[in-house]
Amino acid sequence: MYKVLIASRDAFDAKGIQWLLGSSFPNIKAEAAVDLTAACQLMEQLGPSLLIVEMDFFSDKQSESFFKAVKIMKPTIIALTVEPTFEAAQKAIHLGVKKLFVKPFPPQDLMKSVQMFLKDWETGDALLPTESKKEKNEAPYEKLFLPSSHSFVPQVLSAFKPEKREVLPSLYIFLQQYHFLHKPILILLEEMIIAIFKKTEEHQIDQTCKKLLSDWHEIEQTSLSIMINGNHHAGKSLHQQYTETKKMVDITFFVGYKSVLFFSKPLQWKFIDPFLTPQEQRLWISFLNEGDKKEIRSWLYREFLQFRDPYPDPSLLRIRLTSILAQLRRHMKTYHLDHHQEYEDAYLQMFEAILYGSLIYRIVQQLIDFTSKIIDAVQQAHYAYSFDIIEKSLRFIETNYWNKQIDLQTLAKLVDRNPSYFSQLFAKKVGKKFRQKLNEIRVKEAQKLLVETDLSIKEIAALTGFQNQQYFSRIFHHYTGQAPRQYRSSQLQ
Repeated sequence: MYKVLIASRDAFDAKGIQWLLGSSFPNIKAEAAVDLTAACQLMEQLGPSLLIVEMDFFSDKQSESFFKAVKIMKPTIIALTVEPTFEAAQKAIHLGVKKLFVKPFPPQDLMKSVQMFLKDWETGDALLPTESKKEKNEAPYEKLFLPSSHSFVPQVLSAFKPEKREVLPSLYIFLQQYHFLHKPILILLEEMIIAIFKKTEEHQIDQTCKKLLSDWHEIEQTSLSIMINGNHHAGKSLHQQYTETKKMVDITFFVGYKSVLFFSKPLQWKFIDPFLTPQEQRLWISFLNEGDKKEIRSWLYREFLQFRDPYPDPSLLRIRLTSILAQLRRHMKTYHLDHHQEYEDAYLQMFEAILYGSLIYRIVQQLIDFTSKIIDAVQQAHYAYSFDIIEKSLRFIETNYWNKQIDLQTLAKLVDRNPSYFSQLFAKKVGKKFRQKLNEIRVKEAQKLLVETDLSIKEIAALTGFQNQQYFSRIFHHYTGQAPRQYRSSQLQ
């Protein structure tokens, strides 16, 4: 019978884990403690083989007696924490923790770890937690971040980048306890762990990292990618090597995780223009006006999912994606979707995904889904107006103003009314004749294009349904009191 002590100040968590272990493993006797006094007593009475403990049990002076009991009994330790910080990882290492879980976590992950320890105990392969060692901190943080004129002995830098930041403390402990042939110096950073190998057997390091990756994925669901900087010629400072390695990490944006990538030379990004061209802006206006989901999907796949080495700078791609989102935002405002919380929330989520998403293919898929949602909303809005012939005709004008062939007869046929009768009804309800209202809408859209795009006056005239630039300029001046070019200049000052 294996004895397990669960120490957590959260009685619900403690009792839940106790029940989970007791009902799942017949060879385990589990006890729970929700305060230090009970934890100390049970530690002495049980002499547990396994301790599952909240890290805050070691957070104050009163915990010293419990800490001493743990060091004397030397159980295998699984630690729980709500703070995935460097300090939590250091404390866990000092205690000899074998596994660190960041709350909340799936119960099956805890069960898997307990099952693994049971198997080790039964086969006699379990190791006692190592004694705390006050090793000299060799992690050269200042040399990593500060430029230096000094060169260093050639060494290999590797970056361990998990897809989810919250597993960094667990990954740090995993690397600390991993059996490297030549143990590296580990540096825990905000989004990754840097390993400095003093030995430069590149092939050996590459093979070790591939084995490590496989071992990690056996015990963790979060994907991990490893970058090995093989460009370690003498003369480079540690800061230069780190800068190169950090850049290499960004390649996961394109290739994903679950891989070991070896670089024999610095990574170079290919430059791209991050902004939509006038032709691309015009194309997106057409896509959205026509609600062409298929063409939108094809265009996004071609533009963002067919990159090869050399890859473009991810930061420029994110800017390009925000340029597309700006076109969608304009479309939302045209149909007043920005006044609906559902669509506004979806827009903000899309904006955040573009800025911080870790994988380009996921961002593109989310953008396709968001665009489809907006197109569907616009189509539903059209349908809602279909029962009122005037509202239906106005909506038709607002969505087809760009069509040079639109006229009164077209609208009358759309609402199944006599053109003469429809003209009188339209003027009475709208307060303006059909042609006046059409020109007013066209000028309004032209004003937006003049301010929000770099399209030429001629292109804007064509996009807003005018037969030629001269007629457009005359109508625009009639409604605004300014020529198109003068209006653009005044709005951009």
